[in-house]
Amino acid sequence: MTIECTDASGLAMAFLRAQRDMDLVDRLERVFRDRPRSGLGTYHLAAMLLAAARLALGRGDRPAAEQAWRELADVAQQRRDARAEVSASAGPISLAFLDGRLDEMLELLETMRLLGEETGILGTQFGVGHPLTKVPSARASHMLGRDVEPLLRDFEGPGARNVAARSLVLAYLRRSDEATQLIRSVGDLASPDEESWLMSLADLLEASVHCGDLATVAALVPRLAPPPRLLDQSGRGARAAAGRPSHP
Repeated sequence: MTIECTDASGLAMAFLRAQRDMDLVDRLERVFRDRPRSGLGTYHLAAMLLAAARLALGRGDRPAAEQAWRELADVAQQRRDARAEVSASAGPISLAFLDGRLDEMLELLETMRLLGEETGILGTQFGVGHPLTKVPSARASHMLGRDVEPLLRDFEGPGARNVAARSLVLAYLRRSDEATQLIRSVGDLASPDEESWLMSLADLLEASVHCGDLATVAALVPRLAPPPRLLDQSGRGARAAAGRPSHP
């Protein structure tokens, strides 16, 4: 089946994030990488560049992720698009986290939040109602030893993203019984037919580790492990990001 680089395929690339969607998303990303982008609308192009950066980083290819973020920043500047500008802030935020500049990351998150308020744009979405500022802010605050309990109000409600994020914050607070109860409410996490987004599964895995929930860890690790076809590619990317040669 031929896949075209269109606005519709861009939305699929950006928002299909369950495990079973990853083969299609990888194909869309390869098409996007190799095709002209002049006919794409600004919103769709920004979403695709953001997804391309996320996918590259997920396989350990930081240079490719940085290239996508730079291109996204250029799109925001050239097209003078406020939504793209908000999306482009994901690059500096992610790099600050990767490099351990957590105080700077939180400052950038706050700048992003204020920009979103000024422009009336919710923010770069993890999903409806979940802008980029939410879970990363909790994670960085915890790593800095700050109180994350006030952040629980950001993750109320029965949605899957809320459940995963709230369980993680509860785990940070050492409220393991509550966190574990939420994790167990998700369903059969070992099933490949379970449809949670991969980022939600990652939050649940982190929460399970904090809680010592070995059964959930055992269920999630195989699902979140990179597929064999990406292992060699991921290894090359990780070595390149660390400045080491990709050969033995």
